[in-house]
Amino acid sequence: MSGQKIVFFDTWAEHKPYYTRRLKNVFNVATEYTDEPLTEVTASRHQDATIVSVSVTSDVSARALAKLPELEYIASRSTGVNHIDTQAADASDVLVSTVPAHIEATVAEHTIMLLLALARQLGETTQHVQARVVDHTQVTGFEVAGKTIGIVGCGRVGGYLSRVAAALGMDVIGYDPQQPPNEHIAYASFDHVLENSDILSLHAPGNQETRHMMNADRLAQMKQGAVLLNTAAGDLIDTGALIEALFSGHIGAAGLDVLEGEQLLRLDEEIALLHPDVSRQDLLLSTEHDALLRMPNVIITPHNGFNSQEAIGRIRQETAENIKQYLQHEPRNVVNKK
Repeated sequence: MSGQKIVFFDTWAEHKPYYTRRLKNVFNVATEYTDEPLTEVTASRHQDATIVSVSVTSDVSARALAKLPELEYIASRSTGVNHIDTQAADASDVLVSTVPAHIEATVAEHTIMLLLALARQLGETTQHVQARVVDHTQVTGFEVAGKTIGIVGCGRVGGYLSRVAAALGMDVIGYDPQQPPNEHIAYASFDHVLENSDILSLHAPGNQETRHMMNADRLAQMKQGAVLLNTAAGDLIDTGALIEALFSGHIGAAGLDVLEGEQLLRLDEEIALLHPDVSRQDLLLSTEHDALLRMPNVIITPHNGFNSQEAIGRIRQETAENIKQYLQHEPRNVVNKK
């Protein structure tokens, strides 16, 4: 393919030489790099791009795609596509690929980190030390050994998590329509998992079918004081319902690496909320984020579960290979239909 221009959005400086070596120097394509995510605003600055590579911090909406009239292909540096309007991509005849790279260890470890931090009240304990106040009665935690963890979505990440949880002495139950073989998981119905888990960890894919799978009714089914973890997709949880469940004490704590509208956590997106065309939904989500951030029994990380040196290396390699295969007219790991 000649005349191709690749724009890498939200790219770290240290990754540029790798992509240049793997792609530009081999295929003689034009490449540009920016540390900004792809949004409707930033897309308008790169209207001649034929290929874009994005991360989960981008917002590849229909309006953003409309600013890229020459676009043919999106290489997402992620396993999911919650940040991409794939229907709009279909309508524009734009292919979308992902990287089913082996990042399950990294994400599962991040999930366990959130759990242990909540179990031992790490945030509160650290604040006490920084304030030179030591009051052990205020930061008594609990052991995870002997607790029941319910895993919803038992694929690569959920399966890996089950092995770690079992090694920590936890009883593991799980729900997955496919029930992939796993010696550590006792499969059960979704209702059973909700009602019997001391800790519930979400690892289902984010799509229209799973959106708000954890709504007010499902949260009410959970055990009193249970811990909820989500390192999969923000839309799995109805944020407003979660806040109410946390405020009432029915949900004891939450560890969240993903949120609905998580791009609003960035300052530039918060400033954009002042725009007269901002949606009521974005305003509501921003308010809900503020409420969660103020809760001492909630830990939020900025969609960082993938971010280990090892996983980043695999994602980078897979992304370059995806683009290479597309340039050779053999696209792979395509997730949408044309």
